[in-house]
This record gives sequence, structure tokens and C-alpha cells, in this order.
Amino acid sequence: MDEDVNTRASHRSDPDRQPSSPDTDFRIVAEDAPVMLWLTNAEGKVVFTNSKWMKFVGSPTGGRVGGDAWIKALHPDDLDACLRI
Repeated sequence: MDEDVNTRASHRSDPDRQPSSPDTDFRIVAEDAPVMLWLTNAEGKVVFTNSKWMKFVGSPTGGRVGGDAWIKALHPDDLDACLRI
């Protein structure tokens, strides 16, 4: 389980702490965001989802979903419009 927000914030203010990578910082912010987030690559394949997105789409394993999972999560009425963008 991830550390809570207060613990992570205290680590950031620790002068002896090793710097984290931009990827780690992004993942911390993405998990703490109060919204669903997902990223796709140039081909439209999912490369990242946060836990709120996973909960919304009902991931049975709780793992990350890649590929075209975001397309499967769309409402059928929205599919054509989203794919034209």
C-alpha cells in the first residue's frame, strides 16, 4: 500500500532524502488526485492509470490495465465521437 499524503509530504521536506525521479513524482501526484487519470501513447494504447480509474472501470485484479482498455471503458454512445478525436 502507498504511503499516505502526509508521510510523502514530510519526506519531501527532509533535506537528507535522496531526490526522486520525475516518474515517481508523477505517480504520487496521480494517485493523490481526486479524479480518474490515464495516459495513452501516440498509438492510443494505455500506458498508465491511477487507482481511481481502475476502481471506476472495475478492474477485477486491481492491476494496471494497458492497451486499448480505455476504449472498452467508454459508453457505447460516446465511442464514435471519442475515436474521431
